[in-house]
Amino acid sequence: MTKAQLNAKPKKTLVLMATLKRVYKGGKKTAEKKSKTELVSSLFRAYGGKTNKRSTPAKAKSTKTVKKVTRRKSVGAVKYKPKHMRLFVIQFMGATNYQGSRVKITDTRHKKSVTKSWGYDNDSLIQEAMKWFKEVKIPITAYGVNEIDKKDYALSPNFDIDLKTGKRGW
Repeated sequence: MTKAQLNAKPKKTLVLMATLKRVYKGGKKTAEKKSKTELVSSLFRAYGGKTNKRSTPAKAKSTKTVKKVTRRKSVGAVKYKPKHMRLFVIQFMGATNYQGSRVKITDTRHKKSVTKSWGYDNDSLIQEAMKWFKEVKIPITAYGVNEIDKKDYALSPNFDIDLKTGKRGW
C-alpha cells in the first residue's frame, strides 16, 4: 500500500487499520492519540514500505511494531501438536409410555451407539456415562458440556475397545 493511498483514507480508517495490524502496543487508544501523518508513516512501514528518514516525524521513530502472533505454539525446539482423541456424544433420552429415562452414548469414530437405562443413583448425565465407561474399561481423559443442545461430550485416547461389548478389536 502506498503513502498516497493511505493519505486518501480518513483518520478513523487509519486508526482501525493500525489497531488490526497491531502497530502500537496500546492498541486502539494509543492509535487514536496519534496524528494522521504519524499513522500513515507507521502503517506504511507495517505494510513493508520504506520511509524517507527526513519525512518521518520524531515520535514515529520511537514507536515499536508488534510482531504477529503465530497460531502454533512451540515449546523449545519442538512444536506443540494436539493429541488425537476418540469422541463420544452423550445424550439424555426422556421417559416414554413404555420405558423410563435413558442415556445414549454414541461413538463418533465407529458410528456405534449404546442406550442404557438411567440409574437414579447418579445426579448427572456425565456420571451415568462414566459408570458405563468404567464397566467396559474405556479410559476417559476429558469431558465437556454443551448447554445449547443439551449434550455432553467425552474424550478417550483409546481406539481399540468396543463401546457395546468392552472387548478389544472390531
